[in-house]
Amino acid sequence: MSCCIPPGVYKERLSQSTLYAEMLRTTDLEAQAIRNWLNDNGVRFMTGPDPETDLTDDQILQQCKMYVAAVRIADEFGCDAIGIQYQQGLKDLAPASDLVEGLLNNTERPPGVFARSTRALSPARAAAFQ
Repeated sequence: MSCCIPPGVYKERLSQSTLYAEMLRTTDLEAQAIRNWLNDNGVRFMTGPDPETDLTDDQILQQCKMYVAAVRIADEFGCDAIGIQYQQGLKDLAPASDLVEGLLNNTERPPGVFARSTRALSPARAAAFQ
């Protein structure tokens, strides 16, 4: 579904299945590169072994895949702003999107990695909204 918001901003709703499919196409190496960037830039995670009660390293890597997937989709459609609809369907497939949304809403974030272009996500401005 798409619409034009009153100030004239075109809005397209991102399909959860499209985001998840792009996450599946994102490699473990690409996700690890994002995790390495986070670690190298001072982000520290308190992880544990139980995915039901702890943040796990695997959940962090899934979030890194979601970040790469979201950036690729934004690039493919030429988006300046994106939002992740983390609702019923996605909650059963992937960890919560908080890390991804925090990165997208920040100008200090891992460099964009795109499958279909050589452009980099502009580091000068935030790329997402909620």
